[in-house]
Amino acid sequence: MLKVGQTLWRQSVAIYGNSGPVTVTKVGRKWATLSTCEKVDLKTLRVYSDSNDWLSAATLWQSREEYNRALSLDATWDTFTWELQRLCRPAHVTQELLEMVSALLLYGIEQ
Repeated sequence: MLKVGQTLWRQSVAIYGNSGPVTVTKVGRKWATLSTCEKVDLKTLRVYSDSNDWLSAATLWQSREEYNRALSLDATWDTFTWELQRLCRPAHVTQELLEMVSALLLYGIEQ
């Protein structure tokens, strides 16, 4: 939940958009308002502007570090899935191991 006075990291969707720290100035039931006069959907943390152009689209993060960690995780996942596509099954991989890894990756279940 956002609080008035809270500082967040605003990450623009557009390459040339404005990214940087913003402060929450008002919190309502569905929307919050930022120091940039933009509205934020409290459920999705998506930023909306009155100008409604693609340069104003952005997402809020608790900090720039949280955003960078998410970027790093996505890059690691992309590398992992790319490597899997071009990999032949190693001899040590068994049916049971594949089922365990699948359950963990697809459903978050440890067997």
